[in-house]
Amino acid sequence: MLPGTSANRRISCFRPGCGRKRGSPACSPSPPGTGCSLVCRAALPRGQDFRQSRSNLGKRARGPPCSSRRNPRRNTQRGHSIMIRTLAGIGLGLAVATAATVACSAPRKKNLLVVTHTVGFRHSSIPTAEKTLKEIGERSGVYDVGYCRNADDVRTMLTPEGLKKYDAVFFANTTGNLGIPDLKAFLDWIRSGKGFLGAHSASDTYHPGDKGADSSFVEMLGGEFKTHGAQCEVEAIVNDRNHPAVAHLGSTWKVYDEIYDFKENPRPKAHVLLALDRHPNDGHPEANQPGDFPLAWNKRYGKGRVFYTAFGHREDVWENEVYRQHLLGAIRWTLGLARGDDAPNNPVASR
Repeated sequence: MLPGTSANRRISCFRPGCGRKRGSPACSPSPPGTGCSLVCRAALPRGQDFRQSRSNLGKRARGPPCSSRRNPRRNTQRGHSIMIRTLAGIGLGLAVATAATVACSAPRKKNLLVVTHTVGFRHSSIPTAEKTLKEIGERSGVYDVGYCRNADDVRTMLTPEGLKKYDAVFFANTTGNLGIPDLKAFLDWIRSGKGFLGAHSASDTYHPGDKGADSSFVEMLGGEFKTHGAQCEVEAIVNDRNHPAVAHLGSTWKVYDEIYDFKENPRPKAHVLLALDRHPNDGHPEANQPGDFPLAWNKRYGKGRVFYTAFGHREDVWENEVYRQHLLGAIRWTLGLARGDDAPNNPVASR
């Protein structure tokens, strides 16, 4: 009880939500079940504690019971405020949950091992190739790269143990017998469901009879380099306009590069993506003669996926944005991230 007051003296109070007028007894929250949201403390008899009055509060409290219903406008505003805060909390919770779901469902980046070791001719474009493949991975967000650059790398990285972290390998202008410790185990790794990509002189690698090599690498790749003439411009015909490696090209693609000729036509055992309909004008006696000259293809190898493109001799080819899209589409298909036909012996396309 406040100094100078009596049991019956009115004490001025005002509480939001309380219907009592100014000058009514001071109020405090009431116990549940009393039917009144506030208890008027000054209305209690002298000497009676608030806690002692809880059992018969309705009888002891003087004046009409406090009601929270006497100011509907204020209560409506309070209700709106509570509702807004509740909805905001729900919205924030949903946003956090959605972000967490997206983060958890985002596919992991793949790992691509770029192999540039050479035993035969070494292309000056290899550093550009390494840089290009790294940049494609960074810009697309599809994969991270590792490098296998020399004989020591080959002995440690192109093994079942060394390949455990990789989803595919890319032979970028490799040549000769690379010295893979167990070539059969390497090919079995691809066959098990991994990916292989090769550019340009990857087809000049592991020729049958080269330091004891058999034909297994060539069979996996789908083609074997035979020769080339002078660099020249060619107009390659797209043989499958729906495949992600060539879908951006239209019907033909003009490229100035060193053009390979292969010992056997890959078409019967591979799905050709790019081909010439005549021999390149490279100084060869058969220049411009009609024929079927595949330059890029893809195929299955067991459960694995294989892609090869004959382009990539020159630095400016690797730097060309159209060629980069060619490689990215091929990498996505090889990693199983994009659909594309791989049925062998597809029809020869015309201009």
